[in-house]
Amino acid sequence: MMVPRFAAVVTDKGELRISDPVAWRTRVSGLRGKEVWVTVQARKAARSLTANAYLWVCYTYLAAWSGHDPEEIHEAMKDMFLPRRESNLPSGEVLSAPGSTTVLDMLEFSEYVSKVKRFGAENGCYIPEPGEVEVSL
Repeated sequence: MMVPRFAAVVTDKGELRISDPVAWRTRVSGLRGKEVWVTVQARKAARSLTANAYLWVCYTYLAAWSGHDPEEIHEAMKDMFLPRRESNLPSGEVLSAPGSTTVLDMLEFSEYVSKVKRFGAENGCYIPEPGEVEVSL
Protein backbone atom coordinates (compact mmCIF):
# COMPACT_ATOMS: atom_id res chain seq x y z
CA MET A 1 0.00 0.00 0.00
CA MET A 2 1.32 3.42 -0.93
CA VAL A 3 1.39 5.73 2.08
CA PRO A 4 1.04 9.40 1.18
CA ARG A 5 3.83 11.73 2.26
CA PHE A 6 3.44 15.40 3.03
CA ALA A 7 6.22 17.96 2.89
CA ALA A 8 6.42 20.36 5.81
CA VAL A 9 8.72 22.76 7.61
CA VAL A 10 9.38 22.77 11.34
CA THR A 11 9.36 26.40 12.53
CA ASP A 12 11.72 27.88 15.13
CA LYS A 13 8.92 27.35 17.67
CA GLY A 14 8.74 23.64 16.84
CA GLU A 15 5.45 23.98 14.95
CA LEU A 16 4.78 21.95 11.84
CA ARG A 17 3.79 23.93 8.73
CA ILE A 18 2.36 21.58 6.09
CA SER A 19 3.25 22.64 2.52
CA ASP A 20 -0.13 21.53 1.11
CA PRO A 21 -2.62 22.01 3.95
CA VAL A 22 -5.65 21.19 1.78
CA ALA A 23 -4.27 17.75 0.84
CA TRP A 24 -3.27 17.20 4.48
CA ARG A 25 -6.76 18.03 5.79
CA THR A 26 -8.35 15.84 3.13
CA ARG A 27 -6.16 12.90 4.14
CA VAL A 28 -6.59 13.21 7.90
CA SER A 29 -10.33 13.93 7.73
CA GLY A 30 -10.89 10.28 6.84
CA LEU A 31 -8.97 9.19 9.92
CA ARG A 32 -10.99 10.98 12.60
CA GLY A 33 -11.19 8.94 15.79
CA LYS A 34 -8.51 6.48 14.66
CA GLU A 35 -5.04 5.97 16.08
CA VAL A 36 -2.35 6.81 13.53
CA TRP A 37 1.42 6.58 13.15
CA VAL A 38 3.27 9.83 12.55
CA THR A 39 6.88 9.75 11.36
CA VAL A 40 9.03 12.84 11.01
CA GLN A 41 12.41 12.87 9.29
CA ALA A 42 14.53 15.41 7.48
CA ARG A 43 13.65 15.64 3.82
CA LYS A 44 16.32 14.42 1.44
CA ALA A 45 17.08 16.41 -1.67
CA ALA A 46 15.62 14.58 -4.64
CA ARG A 47 17.68 13.78 -7.68
CA SER A 48 17.00 15.79 -10.79
CA LEU A 49 15.09 14.52 -13.81
CA THR A 50 18.26 15.03 -15.84
CA ALA A 51 20.26 12.81 -13.46
CA ASN A 52 17.60 10.12 -13.71
CA ALA A 53 17.52 10.41 -17.50
CA TYR A 54 21.32 10.04 -17.61
CA LEU A 55 21.10 6.83 -15.57
CA TRP A 56 18.82 5.44 -18.27
CA VAL A 57 21.36 6.51 -20.90
CA CYS A 58 23.89 4.38 -18.99
CA TYR A 59 21.44 1.48 -18.93
CA THR A 60 20.85 1.88 -22.69
CA TYR A 61 24.57 1.65 -23.47
CA LEU A 62 24.91 -1.40 -21.21
CA ALA A 63 21.86 -2.95 -22.87
CA ALA A 64 23.28 -2.46 -26.37
CA TRP A 65 26.62 -3.92 -25.23
CA SER A 66 25.09 -6.93 -23.47
CA GLY A 67 22.14 -7.78 -25.71
CA HIS A 68 19.60 -7.16 -22.96
CA ASP A 69 16.97 -4.44 -22.72
CA PRO A 70 17.45 -1.40 -20.44
CA GLU A 71 14.84 -2.60 -17.92
CA GLU A 72 16.74 -5.89 -17.49
CA ILE A 73 19.94 -3.91 -16.96
CA HIS A 74 18.15 -1.72 -14.40
CA GLU A 75 17.09 -4.78 -12.41
CA ALA A 76 20.56 -6.36 -12.64
CA MET A 77 22.34 -3.18 -11.52
CA LYS A 78 19.96 -2.70 -8.58
CA ASP A 79 20.59 -6.30 -7.57
CA MET A 80 24.35 -5.81 -7.80
CA PHE A 81 24.76 -2.39 -6.20
CA LEU A 82 21.85 -1.67 -3.85
CA PRO A 83 21.11 -3.26 -0.48
CA ARG A 84 18.27 -5.76 -0.65
CA ARG A 85 14.87 -4.89 0.81
CA GLU A 86 13.20 -7.44 3.03
CA SER A 87 9.48 -7.74 3.74
CA ASN A 88 7.94 -9.95 6.40
CA LEU A 89 4.76 -11.75 5.40
CA PRO A 90 2.05 -12.58 7.98
CA SER A 91 3.05 -16.26 7.55
CA GLY A 92 6.51 -15.41 8.88
CA GLU A 93 8.12 -15.89 5.48
CA VAL A 94 10.64 -13.21 4.54
CA LEU A 95 10.68 -11.91 0.98
CA SER A 96 13.85 -10.33 -0.37
CA ALA A 97 13.97 -7.99 -3.37
CA PRO A 98 16.57 -5.74 -4.96
CA GLY A 99 16.81 -2.24 -3.51
CA SER A 100 15.18 0.74 -5.15
CA THR A 101 16.82 3.80 -6.68
CA THR A 102 13.78 5.88 -5.68
CA VAL A 103 14.88 6.02 -2.04
CA LEU A 104 18.41 7.26 -2.77
CA ASP A 105 19.35 10.83 -1.94
CA MET A 106 21.47 12.84 -4.38
CA LEU A 107 24.81 11.62 -3.04
CA GLU A 108 23.70 7.97 -2.89
CA PHE A 109 22.27 8.25 -6.40
CA SER A 110 25.51 9.74 -7.72
CA GLU A 111 27.48 6.89 -6.12
CA TYR A 112 25.09 4.36 -7.66
CA VAL A 113 25.51 5.87 -11.14
CA SER A 114 29.30 5.77 -10.65
CA LYS A 115 29.11 2.06 -9.81
CA VAL A 116 27.00 1.39 -12.91
CA LYS A 117 29.50 3.28 -15.09
CA ARG A 118 32.47 1.52 -13.44
CA PHE A 119 30.83 -1.85 -14.13
CA GLY A 120 30.55 -0.89 -17.80
CA ALA A 121 34.15 0.34 -17.99
CA GLU A 122 35.53 -2.77 -16.26
CA ASN A 123 33.68 -4.96 -18.74
CA GLY A 124 34.60 -3.10 -21.94
CA CYS A 125 31.41 -1.06 -22.36
CA TYR A 126 31.97 2.63 -23.03
CA ILE A 127 29.41 4.91 -21.38
CA PRO A 128 29.73 8.59 -22.28
CA GLU A 129 29.89 11.33 -19.67
CA PRO A 130 26.73 13.46 -19.22
CA GLY A 131 28.14 16.32 -21.35
CA GLU A 132 29.08 13.95 -24.17
CA VAL A 133 25.56 12.68 -24.85
CA GLU A 134 22.15 14.24 -25.23
CA VAL A 135 19.93 13.43 -22.29
CA SER A 136 16.22 13.69 -23.12
CA LEU A 137 13.62 14.16 -20.43
